[in-house]
Amino acid sequence: MGWTLAAEAALAVTGANTTPAITATPTRASHPGASAVVLHAPGDTLPAWSAHAAGRALPLPARRVEAPTNAHRGELDTALARALVAAECVLIDAETLDPLPAARRVHEADADVQVVVVVGSEEHRRALERAMLFAPGIGEIWLASPNEVAGAIAERAAGVTRQRRKFRRTRERLVRDGLEQSPQRIERALISDAYLADLLQVLPDPVFSVDAAGRILSLNPAAERLLGRPGPALVGAALATALGTSDRTTALGVLAGAVERPSSAEVAFRHADGTTGHGALLASRVAASEPPFFAVVLHDLTERHQAQQRLEDQAVELEHQSSMLQDQAAELEQANEELLRQREELETALASRSRFYAAMSHELRTPINAVVGYTSLALEGIYGPLSDPLGDALTRSQRAASHLRELVDDVLDLAKIEAGRIDVQKQPVDVVALLEDLLLSVQPPAAATNTTVALDCATAPAAPLVTDPRRVRQILLNLVGNAIKFGAGQTVTLRCASTAEDVVFSVVDEGPGIPEREQHRIFEEFVQLAPDVHQGTGLGLSISRRLAELLGGTLTVASAPGGGSTFTLALPRG
Repeated sequence: MGWTLAAEAALAVTGANTTPAITATPTRASHPGASAVVLHAPGDTLPAWSAHAAGRALPLPARRVEAPTNAHRGELDTALARALVAAECVLIDAETLDPLPAARRVHEADADVQVVVVVGSEEHRRALERAMLFAPGIGEIWLASPNEVAGAIAERAAGVTRQRRKFRRTRERLVRDGLEQSPQRIERALISDAYLADLLQVLPDPVFSVDAAGRILSLNPAAERLLGRPGPALVGAALATALGTSDRTTALGVLAGAVERPSSAEVAFRHADGTTGHGALLASRVAASEPPFFAVVLHDLTERHQAQQRLEDQAVELEHQSSMLQDQAAELEQANEELLRQREELETALASRSRFYAAMSHELRTPINAVVGYTSLALEGIYGPLSDPLGDALTRSQRAASHLRELVDDVLDLAKIEAGRIDVQKQPVDVVALLEDLLLSVQPPAAATNTTVALDCATAPAAPLVTDPRRVRQILLNLVGNAIKFGAGQTVTLRCASTAEDVVFSVVDEGPGIPEREQHRIFEEFVQLAPDVHQGTGLGLSISRRLAELLGGTLTVASAPGGGSTFTLALPRG
């Protein structure tokens, strides 16, 4: 049967110091196991997992409780020391206690006992793992979950404790036997004292000898350098005053705890330059000294403390940046969703527009062809002679109907291109023959405006160009037609040249030119720079550029006001 001694201690928050009352209540553990001490906060209910640990339950001040008085600290240390005599492991409740200071007190009381910190959450566990990197004097600590306590972790910890105690007892016995059998024991002790005196002079850590009242009796050179004062000026001063710490209670508590065994605590102190440092104050009573005095070592942990603070600051900054990145990622995701939605709406609108263009083009083409046909018949005198006014009217009507038919054809081509239904049939093409045939087609409108169209094929490729001749002809007819329209009465030159990769067609006119700010707009749909002067649909260049891209080429313009324009169609050879 396992017995649990529940030691319930409470700190009364009153005007006077009170001594915690310690009571014991026997309880039965859920199953036999290693003898353990469970450290928890006073006044709190024992954690459920403690039922699996056979041994003692000892309360320590929780994180939310003020530091105990010296008398209370001494009684707690005494109670802890008594509890550890028979204990084989210590279980610390991390949910109610600050586990690292508690582990340090256990390590100072009995360095052989294995400490297990019971952590309830993974986040708390990671935080403790980080803190343990910068916490000196805590010994070896295991981190476990409440479920692991119900398993065999306490028994494993007890096995480690038993091995450590066995090793310590063996070592002490060997040392004791060696001293008893050595005839040179006194001589070696004298040599050891001289060695220690020299060692104190070169140790990098400050070392003080202090009486029971906390007054400095002596100090080594490292202490003088740290405090920036000579040794004689510090002898007789209180250790807490010399260190510049306001926490006099901590320094005295370390000395009080060192009466029976070495004791330590973390303190803040003042460097010689006035800056605040952090260190571990370790005290040990000099053996057989009456009245008692102590050897005190101050291990400077300032750089480690600063590094820990920097790491914590960096962790906070990284968390902040991570939060900002997550917010930005969420905003980008929302923006992407909005863009996708707008894209879908635009594609739907474009598809609807294309269907409308195609339907209307087919519906309009039949009546327009009828108007053009009947007007042509009337002008030819099929229906009898016409008066001059009536002939002029029919001629204007025929011209308007033809213009409307061109517009319908352009709209239909645009709808096919947007719907991806345009036909491209590539085949070998004799470039010179294509241009000569094109030249014959443009002669009538050129002659009507007194415009000369010249053909320059001196550098045209000899090998056939593999492309769609119908689409190339459509593009060049549009370019030459525009050149005749805007460069009326001037010379229009149609050139062809070849490069290593492309065949380049150029249409050069001597018209008024195009301002640079307008050059990108002329390739947009339904854009005309002079709609009042020249008739047109505003679709020719837009359709021509899209056809050029379907053929794998490009259509560009170079122009300047008053300097004419050059439109260049570049098509790949293959």
